[in-house]
Amino acid sequence: MRVSLFYAVLCYFSFVKANNIIRDLPVPVTDKFRNEFSARIGDYPFPTNPMNDRARGYLLQGKAQTALSNYGNYIDIEINPNGVWGEYAYLYEVTFLAGVPGQSYSSNYSWNLLETIVDGDGFPIYTIWESNNAYDAWYTDGDTNFVGILFDAEEDFGRWEPDSVSRRSSIDQITDAYQWYMDDVDRKLIISAFGEANPNRASSRIGLIYP
Repeated sequence: MRVSLFYAVLCYFSFVKANNIIRDLPVPVTDKFRNEFSARIGDYPFPTNPMNDRARGYLLQGKAQTALSNYGNYIDIEINPNGVWGEYAYLYEVTFLAGVPGQSYSSNYSWNLLETIVDGDGFPIYTIWESNNAYDAWYTDGDTNFVGILFDAEEDFGRWEPDSVSRRSSIDQITDAYQWYMDDVDRKLIISAFGEANPNRASSRIGLIYP
């Protein structure tokens, strides 16, 4: 009986003491950068947040019309009017690609047929052509504008061979297509085209190669 009473008193005492333990309350953490209400102009001392004091200006009169804001955007795509001058408007993003031609088409010059070489059945193997104005275009003030002849040109590719293979020192040395000779005496550029290709036509796909 005494044991049971002692156990009951002990349990009651432990329960009462356990419920009277005093714990420190957590310290609240304040987010300085969180606003619970909309800021107004003048709510913050200098330097203030520019997003709270932002403004926009519009120029709607006159020939030039544009928009300006005080937080970094000038003629921005998200501000209207974006920027216009009469019938013209501001371009926000422009991609510009520039290039130079890699060749001057043989059809830009006049060519005269000198000879047609045929096989045993009479089909043309290659033809030989000459041009005076192509020769004149080759030189400017003693310097050369071109460095070789391109055959079968197509989509930035074509048939080109070094001078040691394709250039001849006389017209008598032309023995096949895709060869050329510079006649400095008579001021003529002479080339040999495959089959019936006519350098007077762009379809021949022959060109004078720029450096």
